[in-house]
Amino acid sequence: AYVINDSCIACGACQPECPVGCISEGDIYSIDESQCIDCGSCAAVCPVGAPNHSRLYNTVDIQLCTYEKITTLNTL
Repeated sequence: AYVINDSCIACGACQPECPVGCISEGDIYSIDESQCIDCGSCAAVCPVGAPNHSRLYNTVDIQLCTYEKITTLNTL
C-alpha cells in the first residue's frame, strides 16, 4: 500500500488517478491503505513525490530507530 507523506501540497493530482478511489482530500491527501492496490498511479503523477510505498516508509523508520539506539549505546 502507498502512504502520502508530509511533503504533500494538496494539489489534487493524485486523487483522480486512483482506480479504486482510496485517496481522500484534507489538509494533505491521505490513502486508505486497506483499499490501496499498489498500482503506483498516485506516485507517478505527484509533482513532489509525496506518495511512497508503505513498506519503504516503514523500513526507513525502523532503520532510523535502530541507528538512534546504536548511537545512544555508543555514547554511554
